[in-house]
Amino acid sequence: MFAKIESFEEKLRLPDGREGFVKEGGRGQHPMHRHREPEFNLVLSGTARYVLAERQTGESWVSALAPGSLIWLLPSQDHILVEKSSDYAHWVVVATPALLARLPLSLPSTRELCRPLSASDQARLVALCTELTALPESDSLTFNAGLGYLMAAAWSAFQRAPGSPTALVHPAVATAMRLLRERPQEPWSVPELAERCGLSAPVLTRHFREQTGLTLLEFRQQERVRLALELQALAPSRTRLEVALEAGFGSYASFHRALERDPLYLRQWLGGTPKTRLKAVEKAKGLA
Repeated sequence: MFAKIESFEEKLRLPDGREGFVKEGGRGQHPMHRHREPEFNLVLSGTARYVLAERQTGESWVSALAPGSLIWLLPSQDHILVEKSSDYAHWVVVATPALLARLPLSLPSTRELCRPLSASDQARLVALCTELTALPESDSLTFNAGLGYLMAAAWSAFQRAPGSPTALVHPAVATAMRLLRERPQEPWSVPELAERCGLSAPVLTRHFREQTGLTLLEFRQQERVRLALELQALAPSRTRLEVALEAGFGSYASFHRALERDPLYLRQWLGGTPKTRLKAVEKAKGLA
């Protein structure tokens, strides 16, 4: 059954009648994921890095973020936000493929995703995001029209901005990430991963930390939490212990300790119903 959970393709829940959403984000920690809806983030404060992996080519790279950075996240790419400063925050803007298809946009090529905007372009996009979030939930017509305008304005601002350098992820780091994403439940050790990746354990550990902001074991733990939550949401009749063990944790206590490090997951997990646990998973996924 695990072959069906090799990648984390999330199903975003959009408000009724709306073709996307606009909200502030960046404060939670989320596993590597992707979704069919194109997205852009506009950084408001702080610094961070995105690690991105193109599924069609297998290429991975890192983009550095700073205030004013605009980065596009495409449906074919897995992405994870790492090394966030304590004051990091960004706008998250997501639109359905159908809405994008009505706009004369040509989204960036695989690695040309992140650019620093001018102060005037940044202020304009922030104002548009703020205006759309202030609309009543019932006003989907105005929201959808405004979202299309916002996406077009973001694309125009992106085209005017200078390019930002990107750094390719070391092939061994990309291999380790792929193994841990596809089979987090396996008892991977650092030496075993290093052997599979063709590097010594200390060298792989150093490269992985430098490029993802996480240790190998932290990344594995995060992927196991993600898998456990998905398994519980898909089969709510299972006990928490069964889910924890199947996801690779040695006990429910170790799973609980991992959950405690991620309040976005923990808040609705403990004591929740299957419905609220599924909602917690979907909420965490939607805050990319």
